[in-house]
Amino acid sequence: MARDTDGTSTTSKKSDAWRFFHDSGRKYRTDKTHHEARCLGCLKKIDSALKKYDADQVSRGLLPRTEARTSSQLRNQAVRDLDPICGKIDALKRHITKCDDAGDAAKTWCAGEKVKEVTLKLAQETAEGNEGGVSQLPGKQKKQSVFGIVQAKSFTKKEQIEYEHNVLKLTVALNAAWRGVDIPFVRWFFDKYVPSGHLPHRQQLSSHILNEEVDTITEDIKTEVHGLYGTGSVDGWSTKKDAVQTTGLNVFGKEYPLNMHVTTPERKTSANLLQHVLKDIEIMTVTWGIVLVAWACDSGGDSKGLRRLLLEIMPWIIAIPCWAHQMNLIAGDYLIKSDSRVIDVLEQCLLVINWFLGHKRAHSMLENEQDREEWARHLTFIRAGITRWTTHYLSMRRLLELKKVLRSLVLRDEDILLTAGGDKEEQVEAAQAIIDIIEDRDFWAGVARTKIYLEPLAYATNVAQGASTRLDHVLVTLATLHRTYSVESDVFDDPVASAALLKSLQKRWAALKTDQDVYLVAVFLNPYFRAFFFNDSDDAPHSLSRIGFYGLVKRVYKRVFRLEAGDDVPPELFSNYLQYYDGEGRFTKDKLGLDEFKQEYKGQDTVQFMNTVWKGLPKSNPLARLALLVLSIVANSAGIERHYSKLGHIYQDKHRSLLDPKRAHKTAMVSRSIRLQFPEKPHAKRSFIRVDHDVSAVSLDADIHIDAETDANMDADVDMDEEREDDDSDDARGAQGLLRSHRRLAADDNDGSGSDESDDDNNPPVPAVPRVTLHFGLNERIALKDIFHFDEQRRESPWGGTMWMFQVVGERTVEEELRFYDNTEANDETGAEDAPMVSVAQVRSND
Repeated sequence: MARDTDGTSTTSKKSDAWRFFHDSGRKYRTDKTHHEARCLGCLKKIDSALKKYDADQVSRGLLPRTEARTSSQLRNQAVRDLDPICGKIDALKRHITKCDDAGDAAKTWCAGEKVKEVTLKLAQETAEGNEGGVSQLPGKQKKQSVFGIVQAKSFTKKEQIEYEHNVLKLTVALNAAWRGVDIPFVRWFFDKYVPSGHLPHRQQLSSHILNEEVDTITEDIKTEVHGLYGTGSVDGWSTKKDAVQTTGLNVFGKEYPLNMHVTTPERKTSANLLQHVLKDIEIMTVTWGIVLVAWACDSGGDSKGLRRLLLEIMPWIIAIPCWAHQMNLIAGDYLIKSDSRVIDVLEQCLLVINWFLGHKRAHSMLENEQDREEWARHLTFIRAGITRWTTHYLSMRRLLELKKVLRSLVLRDEDILLTAGGDKEEQVEAAQAIIDIIEDRDFWAGVARTKIYLEPLAYATNVAQGASTRLDHVLVTLATLHRTYSVESDVFDDPVASAALLKSLQKRWAALKTDQDVYLVAVFLNPYFRAFFFNDSDDAPHSLSRIGFYGLVKRVYKRVFRLEAGDDVPPELFSNYLQYYDGEGRFTKDKLGLDEFKQEYKGQDTVQFMNTVWKGLPKSNPLARLALLVLSIVANSAGIERHYSKLGHIYQDKHRSLLDPKRAHKTAMVSRSIRLQFPEKPHAKRSFIRVDHDVSAVSLDADIHIDAETDANMDADVDMDEEREDDDSDDARGAQGLLRSHRRLAADDNDGSGSDESDDDNNPPVPAVPRVTLHFGLNERIALKDIFHFDEQRRESPWGGTMWMFQVVGERTVEEELRFYDNTEANDETGAEDAPMVSVAQVRSND
């Protein structure tokens, strides 16, 4: 009987495999034996796409309904569009195994055929073994054991997709390289314990599976943020081979990384950066449905002119300098403009810390000395990171805590300590230099003085870099810093350092120019503050008076809601303003439920908290509309810095140091999603701080955990150095390296008011837009020192607010951060990246 090798013959039916394939009757290419085969599942998919296309054309009126293709015409077109495969049985089985559209029936049939083949092969091998063996005597034959072959049921298409995405998440959660899934043992492990699934290879995992997961995350974000107010931001970073710019979004205190642009071949100009930002703004507003109200970026490099260019195109948004970065610059001014003693003290601190941490014997002697002193727990040094400058404050504080035990160690075991670093002459000399520093009283006095000066700045930075840092937080913090360094001269007794800090603070405030009033309005719209703490003395600026301040409110309203200069604000805005100013009508403490909301949110003074308070008023209330918008603005781009910290963890693996930046960005997005879905135990607690009738009696309403979003992005101190380089040399970690870093930042710092790098023919032009005259900005400039009353008679407003909400005498939140470092084995710059951020602000410890 003649039979084709594809399972067909002139007198018998085709192989069962052909039930799942279309046979055109033609031979496959030049093959004279096998027919062309087309998967019915694939044909059905193409058929469905063609039918959908025709229906879309008909609905748009581009194709008459009578001319739409029939089912047979669609099938014929699908057959023409789908490339055939060879009709060999093995080829058909291979296709069924790999094809996602083949269907469960086809895959079940294919698995059954495989079981039949294995069973037949085992039977043949058994028969061959019996033929070659020795026959057993009657009655002595062993009964054949009954055995069965258990074939694991393969995952369905849906289960396989879910399995692949969970393998991706597992790889990302472990911060493992993509190549890990191709390690033979890993593949054996998954085949043994998850036989039903097919483990994807690294090419699949890092390409279409990763892209699909990011698409899913993006769709979830779109649903979550649609129609809400948002603050955009951008910041730069450098890998070992690429320069990148990343845009992000903050909505109600939740940070979302958006897009990464590789800018290696571009010149670092504001015009080039603007092109990327405008494209991403279109995604935010058009695709995601965000109402963009503000944009934050730092004041260095190509970011310094971006805010000005954005305002020319979008004059209604609020362009914000990143205040976490600004606090860094204020600290830099202190270091640069103070006398050389500060740098000498920092240098000596780092020498002592690095010497003890670099010599295990010396460090062991320090621990033994703590045991001898019967300390409750061992304290270790905190090594400062060059661009995480608040760690210099923590480092000095810890050094002061170890002062007693260090001096005791030198007094008791100086001879042994001299050789703890080695017996060579230069090693003994280095040890002697460390001992001399520890015995120097002037050194410890310098450490104490520098620590006192850095402490308010450290806590101000912890306020400024939060995910829910609002404009009112920033202004109150700036004003209290100014008061601290100007009034408390008995504590801050270095006139040169104090003058440098005061000048720097006023410079940051003055650089805001026309944007000053939005900060003032933000404080006013905080229902716990209102205008209670504004300066109302006889010589106070008119803009801070009861009627003068309405001019600020009106100008901000016109700008953010895009009213023309001649347009009037809603008439009820003025009456709402007066009632709110006086705490009357629907704006009383009880009617707004201020105490209840404070208790409900357990004191978390976040963007979401303020949004909830103001949402209780009708949407038609113009003052409430303004408050919802202004108090939604987040005053930093620290969310992108936290995103970069996660990228830094990815690039730490030497096998991944040259990873494509966009792929690393997507990996970090998946990592963020995993941390939000499966949050770890919070490292720190935040507290809402209230001052009761006695200003010295500070009470904490309740201990609360940091929310999952903030906890998922924790860092001890946001790294503000745009060019992050892994330089572990002593010089880079030294005080001179810190000073160079701050000088580089200060050179770039002009708050966007200076000239940008000149453009040439290779730079894209800035989009041409009509010149808009801003009817916005104070008619008079208000000095930082003249904004608020710091009066003992005004400890607390009638609505429960206090200027000490962000500035409190105490150490509670610092202790949480210090305990983190105590639990970090390697207390180095890498450890600092994971440290918790404390939230409340200025805390001065008692020495």
